[in-house]
Amino acid sequence: MSRRKMAVVEQDLTPLKIDSSYQRGLMPHHKFIAKTLNPDAVGTLVVGVRGPDEKYTIDGQQRIAALKLNGIFKWPCQLLSSSGPEYEAKIYQLLNGIRTRKGLNKYESFKAALAADDPIANSVKRCVEAAGLKIRLFSDVPQWPYISCVQTMYQNCIKENGEEQMTAALKLLLKCWDQEDDSMRDLFPNVFFRFIRRYGDLLSEETMIAAMRTISPQKIFLAAGNSLLSRHAAADELIMTAYNKKARGKTKLPLASAMMKKLRTKEEKELAKIEDKKQES
Repeated sequence: MSRRKMAVVEQDLTPLKIDSSYQRGLMPHHKFIAKTLNPDAVGTLVVGVRGPDEKYTIDGQQRIAALKLNGIFKWPCQLLSSSGPEYEAKIYQLLNGIRTRKGLNKYESFKAALAADDPIANSVKRCVEAAGLKIRLFSDVPQWPYISCVQTMYQNCIKENGEEQMTAALKLLLKCWDQEDDSMRDLFPNVFFRFIRRYGDLLSEETMIAAMRTISPQKIFLAAGNSLLSRHAAADELIMTAYNKKARGKTKLPLASAMMKKLRTKEEKELAKIEDKKQES
């Protein structure tokens, strides 16, 4: 197998081009990369040189955008002598394809973040331990007291007051369903977090606990899975309905948004169509 001419140089990033015939577009997550940029982890970018003024990014488009957002316009690049899009597409596929580069799963990624002393990962760890739970880093199978939704909690803890609200959500979850394996599913910490973040002081802990004692996490999980809504939207609806039934004369929770109303109306229409077809047959 012949080896093409290559060199690693400090390259000006400004004139680099993108060939959309094989490249994906710029992804929104380049802004997150920019926000958390660690120069030591950027690595060497790969560029195809078709001619003196014809340099095309093969691998590193998102990193280049992140570097530019940080005011960095020169970076080490591996320059490959390129015969054109076909050659570059093959290299792009080899560098990014599942056959040659297997990405970290959510557990491996979170484990590495903890080892790297990542502040958000540490925040997640504090939330879980404050609630008396443990982080599961090897399986999605629900088992108390192990929480496995590390990615969801990571995203929640980035938000303003996220750590405080995530801790409150986990503690409330335990008060509702202590030692229930199904309550450890990814669905519930996220739903409880959203309730606390959305309603704040309007949410009565006493009413929530009483409401959740009338419906099991397994029942909510299964019912949400059979809904035409997204699983999270359906779980929101089920929990809110149970809550408002218990609230009675007390302050009931308002519907989350007009979008939730639309989703519920859509589900009702779809169910009506199914029922009409049954009657016709």
